[in-house]
Amino acid sequence: NELCPVFLCRITTGPDPSPDEVADTRWVSWEAYVDKALSPASGLSPWSVLQVAELREDGSVDRFLAR
Repeated sequence: NELCPVFLCRITTGPDPSPDEVADTRWVSWEAYVDKALSPASGLSPWSVLQVAELREDGSVDRFLAR
């Protein structure tokens, strides 16, 4: 079993991941991420695609972004 936690936050600085664990980062809008996840050739993990569908359905991300 895998958990796919999703955290929403607001930050004032860029990400600073460990280079031993993360090869690359980039900012994308929620809409662009949803579009990518809905594409069959997205390259995203199946868990990410499922999570995006659930978040889109329940509207939690849209409500967070509207604040």
